[in-house]
Amino acid sequence: MNSHTPSTPPRTAWPLRSYPVADFAGLEAVRRHRPVVILDVRRDLEWAESRISGAVHIPLHQLPARLPEVPAGEVWVHCEAGYRASVAASFLDAAGRAVVVVDDEYDRASRAGLPIDGLLAQAAAK
Repeated sequence: MNSHTPSTPPRTAWPLRSYPVADFAGLEAVRRHRPVVILDVRRDLEWAESRISGAVHIPLHQLPARLPEVPAGEVWVHCEAGYRASVAASFLDAAGRAVVVVDDEYDRASRAGLPIDGLLAQAAAK
């Protein structure tokens, strides 16, 4: 067991990890220069309503069991506001994947120039 005083932080068994954080504008810019995997970890209903064209959809609660389904390459993971994406990034990082967290509001994706599909996009096109 680790012993520590209030003035010294406890030691952890594993080193702390971190990964890059970006927004949807950053995702739009980088995908024009190199191939990246866009992983959407929102719920099924959110995905059906609106999604980034070409994104892979694996809801966060299914991701640990479905990690092998994430295509090879650098993974940019997003959700509605960033929290679920950060949790997903920790799973991906622990599996040895290169990951970038999109910490942004999903409604900014289309304003950033990302192509959007789904029921809401279809209704807007009518």
